[in-house]
Amino acid sequence: MNNKRFLFGFFLFVFLLPLYSCGFKDLDKRALVVSIGVDQGEKLPYKITVKIAVPSAETQKAASNPFILLSEEAFTITEAVRLLKSKVSKELDFGQAKMVIIGEGLAKKNVHDVIDWLLRRRDIQKIALMTMGRPRALDVLKVKPVNEKLAANALILFFDKSGTESAFTLTEHLADFHRRLKERGKDPFLPIVEASDQHYIVDKVALFNKEKMVMELTKQETRLLHELMYDFKKVDVVSANKRDRVAVSISDLKTKYQFDWNQESPIIRVHMEMRGTLEESHRSIKVNLHAFEQEINKTSNDRIRRLLQKLQKGGVDPIGFGLQYRASHHDHPDDEWKKWQQLYPKVVFNVTTNLCIRSTGLIE
Repeated sequence: MNNKRFLFGFFLFVFLLPLYSCGFKDLDKRALVVSIGVDQGEKLPYKITVKIAVPSAETQKAASNPFILLSEEAFTITEAVRLLKSKVSKELDFGQAKMVIIGEGLAKKNVHDVIDWLLRRRDIQKIALMTMGRPRALDVLKVKPVNEKLAANALILFFDKSGTESAFTLTEHLADFHRRLKERGKDPFLPIVEASDQHYIVDKVALFNKEKMVMELTKQETRLLHELMYDFKKVDVVSANKRDRVAVSISDLKTKYQFDWNQESPIIRVHMEMRGTLEESHRSIKVNLHAFEQEINKTSNDRIRRLLQKLQKGGVDPIGFGLQYRASHHDHPDDEWKKWQQLYPKVVFNVTTNLCIRSTGLIE
């Protein structure tokens, strides 16, 4: 009896083995999508654009024609993708899509449907990089940098920390953006990518509530937010004196937050420790460096306080103060959230910075 079962199982396995590869397509029959752009359509709700890499063994040939752009409008994103498949002879493969760009017009309207579609697709990576394209995602995808040899690689290098590391460039992933959309007390953000002739401009950030974009920060505000959120160290701080500016290159930065909720006007204390080297000065440095430190401390205090008050006035909280409040209060979740929404407009920010200039550089 056992032998019969074994033989039956063996022949069944041999018979079904060829069927496992029926749905598989070879690599040369796949169109590798490396970037996805989602815009508000001109006639229909959505306009989907995909950037398809064109693999080539010849470097010069790859640099001259590295990608193909396909666009389609439809009532739903799913329908647009189905229509895109009718424009290419190979199977669209989203497994290599490392960049997702949401157009500015759509970002200001609603992003929930886009994120929902991205998360439901099993072939789109949750670590895909997220940005907001200006004026449209299509315009950003059209840019063809001179030094780009791999499709979409120049834009990816901005955010994956393997290329440039700029204080004005924040990185966001699909999984984190979705978490911030759902998490009470921590709001989403997206770096803004502006399309230029043959390059990108990435130096601002867009802030979202739980539904859409509500605010845009300036370059300097973006840099300060980067410091406050991630203790980004490769920054420069400059005094406010326009005639005799002093610039310090920061090599070590640490931010601490203390919370005092037991008052009618809650207090959030922000303390930032900075260490750096004097990198530029329009005045003599044959004086006590303590004067430079005090001057920059005062300037930094004012800038950080104004940024936090701007976020407060706009009703957004990308740093996560609300999450900290909810973590330290154990009421019913809905009650905690309602109390925080009432408290946030009343919060007073007490900011102190402590700069230590280690040296004056190589020039004495």
